[in-house]
Amino acid sequence: HLAAIREQGGFAVSIVDKESSGAMGAFFKKREPGESPFDDLATHGAPSGIPVLSDALGWLDCKLAGEHATGDHVVVYGTVEAGSLTREGDPMTHVRKDGRTY
Repeated sequence: HLAAIREQGGFAVSIVDKESSGAMGAFFKKREPGESPFDDLATHGAPSGIPVLSDALGWLDCKLAGEHATGDHVVVYGTVEAGSLTREGDPMTHVRKDGRTY
């Protein structure tokens, strides 16, 4: 949530692979106010204290550097302050129907 990123002054990125991709389902469930997808997942704190997925391939701990409104979205930019590759593997990518990945 954008408000949490602004309040914390940063965000973390957990990099998932096929082995840890099941964790993504927790982020698509409807939640009651005050509940977090992280409540259902094994996490640990990055140096900033922001949670990262314990089963992730790796993670990046980012300080908020700016944001840009684009239509109905806000893109946030961060400066990587810390990171770790926790094990070897290939990160998940999403392949669109037109064959492009991101």
